[in-house]
Amino acid sequence: MEEFLKFNSVYTDQYHKIAKEFKRIGENIYLDHAGATLYSEKQMQHVFTELTSNIYDNPHSMNMSGKLTEDAVDLVRFRSFQYQRSGVFNCIYIWCYLSSEDDRRML
Repeated sequence: MEEFLKFNSVYTDQYHKIAKEFKRIGENIYLDHAGATLYSEKQMQHVFTELTSNIYDNPHSMNMSGKLTEDAVDLVRFRSFQYQRSGVFNCIYIWCYLSSEDDRRML
């Protein structure tokens, strides 16, 4: 027990950081991170700022907002490849069982 108590401040600090980022949880315990990890307050603030500061359009549209969307999609794709240490030609996209027929036709 004494060994554990040496780390009490570390756990307490982490608890406060988590409580700040996930205020809506309150006293509840959330364990389903594999199926649906919760988003933090900071993530939502960034998303809100991004969506209220820009106009996102069809990435295939020939206008500035379409170009912004295309660039955002390309950046996410690039970061995914970087994270996986992969490249465009090494990535295989597998459709989810619940994807629509229209989605599957796009291949």
